[in-house]
Amino acid sequence: MSVKDFQNYLIEEFSNPKVRDSIRATMKFLIKNPLAHAGEKLGRDLFETLCSQWKLRVI
Repeated sequence: MSVKDFQNYLIEEFSNPKVRDSIRATMKFLIKNPLAHAGEKLGRDLFETLCSQWKLRVI
């Protein structure tokens, strides 16, 4: 999936801009984290927490 496809998916799937911003912030954190593999579980936990906060289904 390209970055543009992912951005379009976020716009279609999540109408709330705050949710999209939270997801983007989490993704940026994971991408910039030099220990990406070690941070993978942290990223999943963050994403699941954000989804549960906003009562969204995890894909």
